Amino acid sequence: MLVKFTVKNYKSFKDENTFSCIEYKSKDNPNFPFTLNNSEYINNYFSMIVGENASGKTNFLEALSDFSYFVLTSNKLKRNEKISCYKPFILDNLSEKKPTSFDIEFITKENQYYYKIKFSEDEILNEELWMIQNNKNKIIPILIYVRRLLDFEVDSKVIHQVGNIYDDIALNRPILSVIRENLDFSIIEDAFSFFKRDLSMCFLQKKEVEGIINKYRTAKLLNNMPEVKPLVIAFLKLTDIHISDININMYNDVFYLIKKKELDNYPKERSLLSDLTDTTSFKHSIFDINNKIEENIFSDYENSEATSTMKMYEIVDELIGALLLGSTVFIDSFNSYFDMKVVNFIFKLFTTKEFNRRGAQIIITIRDYSLIENLELSKEQIWITKKNNRGASDLLCSKSLKEVSDKSLSKQNKFNEEQVMLKLFKKVFNNYYNA
Repeated sequence: MLVKFTVKNYKSFKDENTFSCIEYKSKDNPNFPFTLNNSEYINNYFSMIVGENASGKTNFLEALSDFSYFVLTSNKLKRNEKISCYKPFILDNLSEKKPTSFDIEFITKENQYYYKIKFSEDEILNEELWMIQNNKNKIIPILIYVRRLLDFEVDSKVIHQVGNIYDDIALNRPILSVIRENLDFSIIEDAFSFFKRDLSMCFLQKKEVEGIINKYRTAKLLNNMPEVKPLVIAFLKLTDIHISDININMYNDVFYLIKKKELDNYPKERSLLSDLTDTTSFKHSIFDINNKIEENIFSDYENSEATSTMKMYEIVDELIGALLLGSTVFIDSFNSYFDMKVVNFIFKLFTTKEFNRRGAQIIITIRDYSLIENLELSKEQIWITKKNNRGASDLLCSKSLKEVSDKSLSKQNKFNEEQVMLKLFKKVFNNYYNA
């Protein structure tokens, strides 16, 4: 469960910006509470990040995605490799040379953690992992380890569990990943599990290959857990009510070879990309002249289905997985493909305890402010991205914008933008016709 995430000096986020999914219990929040370390919290199971085009919505999600990827894969970096997620704010001569920092607080099934990392292009400058406990309503942070460049210290109570990892420590490798890869260290394993199993990112406007991979994951889910097929079909009916069944065409050995990472043994007469592309078809009915079903056919997925249907199929494994496991899923550009009916359905799934029994969270990014008016959201669930006149993004909780209502904010932004654009077009056209 994500508590909060902070980013500084990454892409358009020059200054420190924090997003939160958790708040202390209040009478105004409709979400159901949970208890952790004797304190009662409210989990915002459904949150929105709203903003105009190029305001920073996707950049914020990419920061969390890059952070997670860095933790999960950096143990494989060679010692002289650059840190790929170092992407500083470039519209400032000073910022483009300053370090990037990511801070995250999260809750696993066992504990609550705070993890921070600060790095440049070549090296990790600072890294800290803390366990957070509550004793008689007093927050007590317990240090697991702290690191400055290559120097680090581990709490005396757990140092005997760390083992000899000194040879694997490198300037570009987080200790969290290095310890995790060396031994079964329960606390590190628990913290690492959040990035591995409890956090997922869906970018709907991805490249084609990434869409194919997402589709494979849904096919894999249906292959491994056929009992969830009715749930998948229910999601698909949100975009096309006429879909009544799904057929998985993939060879069983594709699942096996990919799972075992033995793609070198893939049959030479077949194409992996083609096998992944042709995995799925949807069942539709053909009606006769009397409006009765004459026959059922399975349509070609790529050439026959609507884009919204294909996008839903690509992310449905993440949605179902989050609800079953209680994990956190981010979905970018949500209203580029889905309408209000889909938003309402997913909102009800994640905010109804009968369906969301394990505290799953969903955070979507949208451009349309009108969606805010149609959902029963508290101000703590609505976050707004804005860019200032120097090109830097800010992420603000709508609760902090007390003087501006959501409606007026939408109309004001639209009005200002239209006035500027109309003046620009007028100038361009005048110059063209007077030339």
